[in-house]
Amino acid sequence: QVEVTAFDGLEISQYSWPSLTTIVQPLKQISDLSAEVIHDAVTNPGHQPQHILLEGTLRLGESTSRPL
Repeated sequence: QVEVTAFDGLEISQYSWPSLTTIVQPLKQISDLSAEVIHDAVTNPGHQPQHILLEGTLRLGESTSRPL
């Protein structure tokens, strides 16, 4: 058995057969934080690299088994 999971939460994934399970990424939050980090890196000489973890949402389709 093969199971497939896609990223980016593309709407087209709902119309494929079987419908794809996908991870919906928080694109607005990613873009807002990216702008803040870039601004800080440009304006703050002491800027330190950051590791930022954002939570996505699992949109279940028919291309994977249901989690236990």
